Amino acid sequence: MRLGVRYSGQTIGRGRHISTYRRILAACDLRGDGDRVIGCAALLARSADAELHLAHFVRPLPLVYGGEFPKIMQDVHTGVRREARTRLLEAARVHGVPADHCHVSEGTPAAGIRRLAKELGVGAVVIGTHRRQGLEVFLG
Repeated sequence: MRLGVRYSGQTIGRGRHISTYRRILAACDLRGDGDRVIGCAALLARSADAELHLAHFVRPLPLVYGGEFPKIMQDVHTGVRREARTRLLEAARVHGVPADHCHVSEGTPAAGIRRLAKELGVGAVVIGTHRRQGLEVFLG
């Protein structure tokens, strides 16, 4: 597993010391290496005495033809968001992250991470690998 933040000694990223990070964002897909990403970010946050925020991004539904299909897909999408929130809150509980530091948003991970990092004023972002699976392969 590769992480977006590499930790070595007391210095991280472009010569910045860990203690300069006040807020850290861990973005994960809640599958595969998600728990390891959150664990790494939690360790980094404890080392820096920083706030830790967790994020998961649900891809938006593609536009589809009329009829009953859109309603069914919207219900499925609502369920996916609800499940993501539940799983993120459980991971937060395990790692001691407050519920109000958990963010589930709709959108692509790349755009969502940039937006949320700017909004929260984070100093470091920890990410894991993200791989499309299931319907995402076909829906884009």
